[in-house]
Amino acid sequence: MRDQGAPHVVDRVLDRAVSATARVIATLGRASPTTASLSLLREEAAERAVASRRATLTGLAELFRDEQPDTPGITEAKNTLSRLAAEALVAMRDDVERAAAGPRAPIARLDRRWRETSTVELIDRVDFDERKRVRLMTHLDEMNVTIGAYAAFLDVLRPFLVRGRATRVLDLAAGHGGFLLEVAAIAQREGLALELVASDIADEYLAIGRRHAEERGLPVTFVVQDALDTTNLAPGAYDLVVCTQSLHHFPPGLVAVLTHEALRIASRAVVLIDGARSKTNAALIPLLGIVRYRDLPFAHDSWVSLRKFFAPEELGLLARCGALASPGPERSVESRFLPPGHLAVVVRSGAQA
Repeated sequence: MRDQGAPHVVDRVLDRAVSATARVIATLGRASPTTASLSLLREEAAERAVASRRATLTGLAELFRDEQPDTPGITEAKNTLSRLAAEALVAMRDDVERAAAGPRAPIARLDRRWRETSTVELIDRVDFDERKRVRLMTHLDEMNVTIGAYAAFLDVLRPFLVRGRATRVLDLAAGHGGFLLEVAAIAQREGLALELVASDIADEYLAIGRRHAEERGLPVTFVVQDALDTTNLAPGAYDLVVCTQSLHHFPPGLVAVLTHEALRIASRAVVLIDGARSKTNAALIPLLGIVRYRDLPFAHDSWVSLRKFFAPEELGLLARCGALASPGPERSVESRFLPPGHLAVVVRSGAQA
Protein backbone atom coordinates (compact mmCIF):
# COMPACT_ATOMS: atom_id res chain seq x y z
CA MET A 1 0.00 0.00 0.00
CA ARG A 2 1.13 3.51 -0.73
CA ASP A 3 -0.10 6.99 0.05
CA GLN A 4 -1.31 8.99 -2.92
CA GLY A 5 1.41 11.04 -4.56
CA ALA A 6 5.19 10.78 -4.58
CA PRO A 7 7.11 11.32 -1.34
CA HIS A 8 8.62 14.74 -0.73
CA VAL A 9 12.34 14.99 -1.51
CA VAL A 10 13.16 15.16 2.21
CA ASP A 11 11.13 12.02 2.80
CA ARG A 12 12.98 10.22 -0.01
CA VAL A 13 16.31 11.17 1.53
CA LEU A 14 15.13 9.98 4.93
CA ASP A 15 13.86 6.72 3.42
CA ARG A 16 17.25 6.05 1.85
CA ALA A 17 19.01 6.76 5.14
CA VAL A 18 16.66 4.46 7.07
CA SER A 19 17.00 1.74 4.44
CA ALA A 20 20.80 1.94 4.50
CA THR A 21 20.87 1.82 8.30
CA ALA A 22 18.55 -1.20 8.32
CA ARG A 23 20.81 -3.02 5.84
CA VAL A 24 23.83 -2.41 8.07
CA ILE A 25 21.97 -3.74 11.10
CA ALA A 26 20.75 -6.74 9.12
CA THR A 27 24.30 -7.47 7.96
CA LEU A 28 25.55 -7.41 11.53
CA GLY A 29 22.65 -9.68 12.47
CA ARG A 30 22.79 -8.84 16.16
CA ALA A 31 19.92 -8.38 18.55
CA SER A 32 19.86 -5.40 20.89
CA PRO A 33 22.27 -5.67 23.85
CA THR A 34 19.48 -6.25 26.37
CA THR A 35 17.95 -9.01 24.23
CA ALA A 36 21.27 -10.74 23.64
CA SER A 37 22.45 -10.49 27.27
CA LEU A 38 19.46 -12.46 28.57
CA SER A 39 19.24 -14.94 25.70
CA LEU A 40 20.98 -17.90 27.36
CA LEU A 41 19.07 -17.42 30.61
CA ARG A 42 15.83 -17.35 28.66
CA GLU A 43 16.71 -20.52 26.75
CA GLU A 44 17.46 -22.40 29.96
CA ALA A 45 14.37 -21.07 31.73
CA ALA A 46 12.16 -21.94 28.76
CA GLU A 47 13.46 -25.50 28.76
CA ARG A 48 12.61 -25.90 32.45
CA ALA A 49 9.17 -24.33 32.05
CA VAL A 50 8.25 -26.62 29.16
CA ALA A 51 9.75 -29.76 30.73
CA SER A 52 7.61 -29.43 33.85
CA ARG A 53 4.45 -29.25 31.71
CA ARG A 54 5.41 -31.63 28.91
CA ALA A 55 3.33 -34.60 30.10
CA THR A 56 0.17 -32.54 30.40
CA LEU A 57 0.74 -30.84 27.05
CA THR A 58 1.37 -34.09 25.18
CA GLY A 59 -1.70 -35.55 26.87
CA LEU A 60 -3.79 -32.85 25.17
CA ALA A 61 -2.65 -34.12 21.77
CA GLU A 62 -4.88 -37.17 22.09
CA LEU A 63 -7.90 -34.94 22.72
CA PHE A 64 -7.06 -32.92 19.61
CA ARG A 65 -6.54 -35.98 17.37
CA ASP A 66 -10.02 -35.88 15.79
CA GLU A 67 -10.68 -32.21 16.40
CA GLN A 68 -13.97 -30.91 15.04
CA PRO A 69 -16.04 -27.87 16.04
CA ASP A 70 -18.51 -30.00 17.99
CA THR A 71 -16.05 -32.53 19.42
CA PRO A 72 -16.70 -32.85 23.17
CA GLY A 73 -13.97 -31.39 25.31
CA ILE A 74 -12.23 -29.39 22.56
CA THR A 75 -13.02 -25.99 24.08
CA GLU A 76 -11.83 -27.18 27.47
CA ALA A 77 -8.66 -28.61 25.92
CA LYS A 78 -7.92 -25.29 24.21
CA ASN A 79 -8.49 -23.44 27.47
CA THR A 80 -6.10 -25.84 29.20
CA LEU A 81 -3.47 -25.33 26.50
CA SER A 82 -3.82 -21.55 26.78
CA ARG A 83 -3.51 -21.68 30.57
CA LEU A 84 -0.46 -23.97 30.52
CA ALA A 85 1.33 -21.83 27.95
CA ALA A 86 0.61 -18.61 29.85
CA GLU A 87 1.80 -20.18 33.10
CA ALA A 88 4.95 -21.45 31.39
CA LEU A 89 5.75 -17.97 30.10
CA VAL A 90 5.29 -16.43 33.56
CA ALA A 91 7.45 -19.16 35.11
CA MET A 92 10.13 -18.59 32.49
CA ARG A 93 10.21 -14.84 33.03
CA ASP A 94 10.31 -15.21 36.83
CA ASP A 95 13.09 -17.77 36.50
CA VAL A 96 15.14 -15.41 34.33
CA GLU A 97 14.82 -12.58 36.81
CA ARG A 98 15.86 -14.84 39.70
CA ALA A 99 18.82 -16.25 37.76
CA ALA A 100 20.10 -12.91 36.47
CA ALA A 101 23.19 -11.80 38.37
CA GLY A 102 25.82 -9.11 38.10
CA PRO A 103 25.20 -6.63 35.26
CA ARG A 104 22.33 -8.77 33.94
CA ALA A 105 20.25 -8.31 37.10
CA PRO A 106 19.24 -4.67 36.42
CA ILE A 107 18.68 -5.55 32.74
CA ALA A 108 16.20 -8.27 33.76
CA ARG A 109 14.40 -5.94 36.16
CA LEU A 110 14.24 -3.20 33.52
CA ASP A 111 12.89 -5.67 30.98
CA ARG A 112 10.09 -6.64 33.38
CA ARG A 113 9.11 -3.04 33.98
CA TRP A 114 9.35 -2.30 30.25
CA ARG A 115 6.93 -5.04 29.20
CA GLU A 116 4.38 -4.28 31.94
CA THR A 117 1.93 -2.06 30.10
CA SER A 118 -1.84 -2.15 29.88
CA THR A 119 -2.07 0.51 27.18
CA VAL A 120 -4.23 -0.52 24.23
CA GLU A 121 -3.04 0.16 20.71
CA LEU A 122 -5.28 2.57 18.83
CA ILE A 123 -5.63 0.16 15.92
CA ASP A 124 -7.34 -2.30 18.31
CA ARG A 125 -9.93 0.22 19.46
CA VAL A 126 -13.34 -0.02 17.80
CA ASP A 127 -13.81 3.76 18.09
CA PHE A 128 -10.58 4.57 16.23
CA ASP A 129 -11.30 6.66 13.14
CA GLU A 130 -11.35 4.49 10.00
CA ARG A 131 -9.33 6.94 7.89
CA LYS A 132 -6.63 7.15 10.54
CA ARG A 133 -6.66 3.34 10.80
CA VAL A 134 -6.05 2.94 7.06
CA ARG A 135 -3.35 5.63 7.16
CA LEU A 136 -1.59 3.88 10.06
CA MET A 137 -1.63 0.52 8.24
CA THR A 138 -0.32 2.17 5.07
CA HIS A 139 2.59 3.69 6.98
CA LEU A 140 3.35 0.37 8.66
CA ASP A 141 3.59 -1.25 5.23
CA GLU A 142 5.80 1.54 3.92
CA MET A 143 8.16 1.26 6.87
CA ASN A 144 8.39 -2.53 6.54
CA VAL A 145 9.26 -2.22 2.86
CA THR A 146 11.78 0.57 3.54
CA ILE A 147 13.68 -1.40 6.19
CA GLY A 148 13.48 -4.62 4.18
CA ALA A 149 11.34 -6.41 6.78
CA TYR A 150 8.81 -7.93 4.39
CA ALA A 151 11.61 -9.24 2.16
CA ALA A 152 13.28 -10.74 5.26
CA PHE A 153 10.00 -12.41 6.22
CA LEU A 154 9.79 -13.98 2.77
CA ASP A 155 13.37 -15.22 3.11
CA VAL A 156 12.28 -17.22 6.16
CA LEU A 157 9.64 -18.94 4.00
CA ARG A 158 11.88 -19.68 1.00
CA PRO A 159 13.35 -22.99 2.30
CA PHE A 160 9.81 -24.40 2.48
CA LEU A 161 8.61 -23.39 -0.99
CA VAL A 162 7.43 -26.33 -3.09
CA ARG A 163 9.09 -27.17 -6.38
CA GLY A 164 7.00 -28.11 -9.40
CA ARG A 165 3.78 -26.41 -8.33
CA ALA A 166 2.52 -23.31 -6.58
CA THR A 167 3.17 -23.16 -2.84
CA ARG A 168 -0.04 -22.63 -0.89
CA VAL A 169 0.45 -19.96 1.81
CA LEU A 170 -2.12 -18.87 4.39
CA ASP A 171 -1.53 -15.83 6.60
CA LEU A 172 -3.59 -16.00 9.80
CA ALA A 173 -4.71 -12.82 11.58
CA ALA A 174 -3.37 -10.96 8.55
CA GLY A 175 -5.45 -7.82 8.98
CA HIS A 176 -5.29 -5.98 5.68
CA GLY A 177 -2.73 -8.46 4.32
CA GLY A 178 0.14 -6.01 3.88
CA PHE A 179 2.79 -8.74 4.05
CA LEU A 180 1.22 -10.98 1.40
CA LEU A 181 0.58 -8.01 -0.88
CA GLU A 182 4.31 -7.31 -0.84
CA VAL A 183 5.08 -11.01 -1.27
CA ALA A 184 2.81 -11.07 -4.32
CA ALA A 185 4.71 -8.12 -5.80
CA ILE A 186 8.06 -9.83 -5.18
CA ALA A 187 6.71 -13.10 -6.61
CA GLN A 188 5.72 -11.33 -9.82
CA ARG A 189 9.21 -9.87 -10.18
CA GLU A 190 10.98 -13.16 -9.40
CA GLY A 191 8.59 -15.56 -11.10
CA LEU A 192 7.72 -17.40 -7.89
CA ALA A 193 4.68 -19.70 -8.03
CA LEU A 194 2.60 -18.89 -4.96
CA GLU A 195 -1.05 -19.16 -3.99
CA LEU A 196 -1.49 -16.46 -1.34
CA VAL A 197 -4.45 -16.28 1.03
CA ALA A 198 -4.72 -13.55 3.67
CA SER A 199 -7.22 -14.25 6.44
CA ASP A 200 -8.64 -12.42 9.42
CA ILE A 201 -11.71 -12.57 11.59
CA ALA A 202 -12.55 -8.93 10.76
CA ASP A 203 -13.84 -8.51 7.21
CA GLU A 204 -13.46 -4.73 7.41
CA TYR A 205 -9.68 -5.20 7.42
CA LEU A 206 -9.86 -7.69 4.58
CA ALA A 207 -11.91 -5.24 2.52
CA ILE A 208 -9.02 -2.77 2.67
CA GLY A 209 -6.64 -5.46 1.43
CA ARG A 210 -8.97 -6.53 -1.37
CA ARG A 211 -9.18 -2.97 -2.60
CA HIS A 212 -5.41 -2.53 -2.66
CA ALA A 213 -4.84 -5.93 -4.28
CA GLU A 214 -7.22 -4.93 -7.06
CA GLU A 215 -5.63 -1.51 -7.47
CA ARG A 216 -2.14 -3.03 -7.75
CA GLY A 217 -3.15 -6.08 -9.75
CA LEU A 218 -1.83 -8.52 -7.15
CA PRO A 219 -3.15 -12.11 -6.88
CA VAL A 220 -3.95 -12.31 -3.17
CA THR A 221 -7.18 -13.88 -1.93
CA PHE A 222 -8.81 -12.50 1.22
CA VAL A 223 -11.04 -14.72 3.39
CA VAL A 224 -12.66 -14.55 6.81
CA GLN A 225 -11.02 -17.11 9.08
CA ASP A 226 -10.76 -17.53 12.85
CA ALA A 227 -7.08 -18.06 13.65
CA LEU A 228 -8.07 -19.91 16.83
CA ASP A 229 -10.37 -22.42 15.10
CA THR A 230 -9.29 -23.90 11.77
CA THR A 231 -11.60 -26.93 11.89
CA ASN A 232 -13.44 -25.60 8.82
CA LEU A 233 -10.26 -26.39 6.84
CA ALA A 234 -8.93 -29.81 5.92
CA PRO A 235 -5.71 -31.04 7.59
CA GLY A 236 -2.76 -30.07 5.39
CA ALA A 237 -4.86 -27.65 3.36
CA TYR A 238 -1.85 -25.32 3.01
CA ASP A 239 1.86 -25.89 2.61
CA LEU A 240 2.80 -22.95 4.81
CA VAL A 241 0.78 -21.19 7.46
CA VAL A 242 2.18 -17.91 8.74
CA CYS A 243 1.22 -15.23 11.22
CA THR A 244 3.07 -11.96 10.84
CA GLN A 245 3.11 -8.94 13.16
CA SER A 246 -0.15 -9.85 14.88
CA LEU A 247 0.93 -12.17 17.69
CA HIS A 248 1.37 -9.44 20.31
CA HIS A 249 -2.32 -8.61 19.88
CA PHE A 250 -3.20 -12.02 21.39
CA PRO A 251 -2.97 -12.97 25.07
CA PRO A 252 0.19 -15.14 25.33
CA GLY A 253 -1.69 -18.39 25.97
CA LEU A 254 -3.68 -17.97 22.77
CA VAL A 255 -0.45 -17.81 20.75
CA ALA A 256 0.01 -21.46 21.70
CA VAL A 257 -3.56 -22.21 20.60
CA LEU A 258 -2.95 -20.38 17.29
CA THR A 259 0.20 -22.47 16.76
CA HIS A 260 -1.74 -25.67 17.37
CA GLU A 261 -4.50 -24.61 14.96
CA ALA A 262 -1.94 -23.61 12.32
CA LEU A 263 -0.22 -26.99 12.58
CA ARG A 264 -3.50 -28.74 11.77
CA ILE A 265 -3.57 -27.24 8.29
CA ALA A 266 0.16 -26.80 7.46
CA SER A 267 1.80 -29.68 5.59
CA ARG A 268 5.32 -28.22 5.63
CA ALA A 269 5.76 -25.58 8.33
CA VAL A 270 4.23 -22.89 10.50
CA VAL A 271 6.12 -19.60 10.63
CA LEU A 272 5.42 -17.03 13.35
CA ILE A 273 6.90 -13.56 12.92
CA ASP A 274 6.52 -10.49 15.09
CA GLY A 275 8.48 -7.51 16.23
CA ALA A 276 11.17 -8.03 18.86
CA ARG A 277 10.69 -6.33 22.22
CA SER A 278 13.17 -3.47 22.16
CA LYS A 279 13.87 -0.33 24.12
CA THR A 280 16.36 0.77 21.46
CA ASN A 281 13.82 0.63 18.65
CA ALA A 282 11.25 2.29 20.89
CA ALA A 283 13.42 5.39 20.79
CA LEU A 284 13.66 5.29 17.00
CA ILE A 285 10.47 3.93 15.41
CA PRO A 286 8.01 6.37 17.06
CA LEU A 287 10.35 9.19 16.08
CA LEU A 288 10.22 7.91 12.51
CA GLY A 289 6.44 7.92 12.73
CA ILE A 290 6.48 11.59 13.66
CA VAL A 291 9.29 12.89 11.45
CA ARG A 292 8.84 10.74 8.34
CA TYR A 293 5.14 9.89 8.32
CA ARG A 294 3.78 12.73 10.45
CA ASP A 295 1.43 10.19 11.98
CA LEU A 296 0.95 10.45 15.75
CA PRO A 297 -1.25 7.31 15.99
CA PHE A 298 1.53 5.36 14.23
CA ALA A 299 4.06 6.70 16.75
CA HIS A 300 1.75 5.82 19.64
CA ASP A 301 1.09 2.26 18.47
CA SER A 302 4.77 1.70 17.70
CA TRP A 303 5.70 2.66 21.26
CA VAL A 304 3.06 0.35 22.75
CA SER A 305 3.91 -2.55 20.43
CA LEU A 306 7.62 -2.36 21.17
CA ARG A 307 6.79 -2.95 24.83
CA LYS A 308 4.32 -5.79 24.19
CA PHE A 309 6.45 -7.77 21.73
CA PHE A 310 8.08 -11.03 22.82
CA ALA A 311 11.73 -12.02 23.02
CA PRO A 312 12.66 -14.84 20.60
CA GLU A 313 12.89 -17.44 23.37
CA GLU A 314 9.49 -16.40 24.76
CA LEU A 315 7.70 -16.78 21.45
CA GLY A 316 9.55 -20.05 20.93
CA LEU A 317 8.25 -21.32 24.28
CA LEU A 318 4.64 -20.52 23.37
CA ALA A 319 5.05 -22.22 19.99
CA ARG A 320 6.55 -25.30 21.65
CA CYS A 321 3.54 -25.56 23.94
CA GLY A 322 1.23 -25.47 20.94
CA ALA A 323 3.33 -28.01 19.06
CA LEU A 324 3.51 -30.45 21.98
CA ALA A 325 -0.27 -30.36 22.28
CA SER A 326 -0.71 -31.25 18.61
CA PRO A 327 -1.13 -34.84 17.34
CA GLY A 328 1.67 -36.50 15.42
CA PRO A 329 5.43 -36.74 15.88
CA GLU A 330 7.17 -34.09 17.95
CA ARG A 331 7.94 -31.03 15.87
CA SER A 332 11.16 -29.11 15.51
CA VAL A 333 10.78 -25.55 16.84
CA GLU A 334 13.41 -22.93 16.00
CA SER A 335 13.31 -19.35 17.31
CA ARG A 336 15.69 -16.56 16.39
CA PHE A 337 16.16 -12.83 16.12
CA LEU A 338 15.36 -11.59 12.61
CA PRO A 339 17.28 -8.38 11.90
CA PRO A 340 16.82 -5.51 11.80
CA GLY A 341 14.06 -5.65 14.43
CA HIS A 342 11.88 -8.74 14.31
CA LEU A 343 11.89 -12.34 15.49
CA ALA A 344 10.87 -15.56 13.77
CA VAL A 345 9.76 -18.96 15.02
CA VAL A 346 9.62 -21.89 12.59
CA VAL A 347 7.67 -25.00 13.53
CA ARG A 348 8.25 -27.79 11.05
CA SER A 349 5.42 -30.20 10.35
CA GLY A 350 5.87 -33.86 11.28
CA ALA A 351 6.87 -34.65 7.70
CA GLN A 352 9.45 -31.87 7.66
CA ALA A 353 10.85 -32.25 11.19
